[in-house]
Amino acid sequence: MPDVMDAPTLLLKERLKTLEGDTPPDDFKHYFTKDDLDRNLLEGVAIQAICGFIKEGLATPDIDNPVCPKCKWLYDNVLPPGDDE
Repeated sequence: MPDVMDAPTLLLKERLKTLEGDTPPDDFKHYFTKDDLDRNLLEGVAIQAICGFIKEGLATPDIDNPVCPKCKWLYDNVLPPGDDE
């Protein structure tokens, strides 16, 4: 039986599983922190989206791609207000 303290983590994992689809992660626009985007631009390092996707190479805007449903849900429901920088 899972520990009661793990309940929020388990609920989050279950919610993220429901957002998974057949679209490959490369075909989405992902949410990154501003600091990570700056490091990526200046240093060319790989960065991690808030959903866990790793972007290799320079992060360029994917104008025609849909927003990653995991990133959007995490941004809207988990991150504290004002934590968008």
